[in-house]
Amino acid sequence: MTLVLVTNGNYSRILLGMKKRGLGIGKWNGFGGKLEPGESIEAAAARELHEESGVVALNLERRGVVWQKFVNDPVALEFHVFHADKFEGTPMESDEMAPKWFEIGDIPFQEMWKDDEIWYPAFLRREYFRLFLLFRGTETMLGHHIEQVDSTDLAPCTDLAGTWGEKWKGEAEMARENSLTLLEDGTIVDPILQAHQSVVVKAPLI
Repeated sequence: MTLVLVTNGNYSRILLGMKKRGLGIGKWNGFGGKLEPGESIEAAAARELHEESGVVALNLERRGVVWQKFVNDPVALEFHVFHADKFEGTPMESDEMAPKWFEIGDIPFQEMWKDDEIWYPAFLRREYFRLFLLFRGTETMLGHHIEQVDSTDLAPCTDLAGTWGEKWKGEAEMARENSLTLLEDGTIVDPILQAHQSVVVKAPLI
């Protein structure tokens, strides 16, 4: 999946959209969505931005990749975060999003995904990053791990289970509180994921 954030040239304003339907309804977010068959990640990012906001990006730079896991869901989502500060067109409301410019100091984090406060600062510092997230539902973030990387380290993940297991920095209480399995070596296992040979995450023993 893709997510595009548009700013002006000096990063003093950012264009966000109020989600009108689907996952994240009622939240401010960037613009993006799923890839169509045969479509590249970059092409999908440009298309979704235009469809949702009316804006045509003239430069798209990949700045981050986010892996988001929901407890008791075997599917982990992969988002590729792009930045554009050169564009054509005037933002216009679409069936899915209602765009609005915000001053950087007025970003409405209280009306956004819980993880946005974690990675937006890295984005606004013009860093490249990777972020691992674990949610229960859409409102409760159980844990996260963010790391600064080089621009060459943002390719799609081919071994999400292994990568997640190596990078996770959650806590053991999270397992006990959320019906996960805590092994003696400190490994937290989601039984649903284990059945699907998916993600195993690591946490220190308490």
